[in-house]
Amino acid sequence: MKKKLVSLFILLCMTAVLFIPAAADSDSYAYGDSAVLTDDEYYDLHQRAAKIVDAYGQCGIYFVVADDMADYGYDDIDLFGEDTYADMDMGIGDDKSGILLTLSLAGKEYGIYVSGSGGTIFTNAEISQISDKIKPYVDSSDWVGCITAYIDTSGAYLQKYVGGGEGAVPATGDSPADIGGNTTFVYYDTNVLSDDEFYDLQVQAEQVTGERGTCGIYIAVVDDMADYGYYFIEDFSEAIYKGKDMGIGEEKSGILLAMSMADRDYDLCAFGYGNTAFTDYGKTVLAGEFLDDFRNNDWYNGFSDYIYYAGQFLDKAAEGAPVDSYGGSGYTREPTPKDVVIKRSVVISVIVGSIVGGIVVLVLRSKMKSV
Repeated sequence: MKKKLVSLFILLCMTAVLFIPAAADSDSYAYGDSAVLTDDEYYDLHQRAAKIVDAYGQCGIYFVVADDMADYGYDDIDLFGEDTYADMDMGIGDDKSGILLTLSLAGKEYGIYVSGSGGTIFTNAEISQISDKIKPYVDSSDWVGCITAYIDTSGAYLQKYVGGGEGAVPATGDSPADIGGNTTFVYYDTNVLSDDEFYDLQVQAEQVTGERGTCGIYIAVVDDMADYGYYFIEDFSEAIYKGKDMGIGEEKSGILLAMSMADRDYDLCAFGYGNTAFTDYGKTVLAGEFLDDFRNNDWYNGFSDYIYYAGQFLDKAAEGAPVDSYGGSGYTREPTPKDVVIKRSVVISVIVGSIVGGIVVLVLRSKMKSV
């Protein structure tokens, strides 16, 4: 009887402060009784979760923000989350599949609850990874950042599960809204990099694309394209580009670096304005910027260099001088931040070495006797 009364209290309070108007054919994914988030922030986060759930289905992504779970008679964050999930009738399908992040701000406590097929999609390992992602935000009381990281990471695991192992890093939301098109820039079906590294590449690609706004910069890397029924990398890259609805604007402008790890084969595939910014000659030059890393199995820096220099090529094209041997446009390699660090380290090493060498010479000279 006591639990039933507490559950009714949760239902009344949470519903009264639910900032998200549920659409006719959609659940609400954001609940809270705290003003630590504005109405717009609640709504934006709801939309972020809804976009992922609508795309992949099978499992809802929910969050609850409470000032203090003790106000509801709880001192256990996991039990609070479990009861709230049931009382708010969360979940998708007959088995009420979903994942819920419960936040109690008073003690900076949080819990992650899964239901139905959510328990299959989000195993203990995935829940641990999500927890690691959000903890720094919890520690710094960045609640928007915390919930955003939770939604994005959950979305990545959901897409990977639905896609049968193929990963996609959800957009972080930092791209201008008017870019349009597909804002997931990194797809993968391989363990050559960690999820965190692929996520970092997504952030880089989204930032570079957002700053230019003319051409999407995409990556797709798989263990073996033959698993998808393809044996020529050019056919595979074109199929991935079109199948994943890549590109921005009406022309679906973009460039894709597709790679099959089994035979270390790659292709640079451009569409729309991408064919203007990345000529055949330009693609050869661009490839030179990441192939040196790939030869050393330095995959992360190779993909990172690809993103960085693709941005430089877009800048040249915007100036009316795309990198093209036939167009008379020269190409001067701009250093990446990594190059700057390496160069600085070399300079420092030379200076230190010179100083040490000079001291040694002086000491030896002072010990030498003249005849």
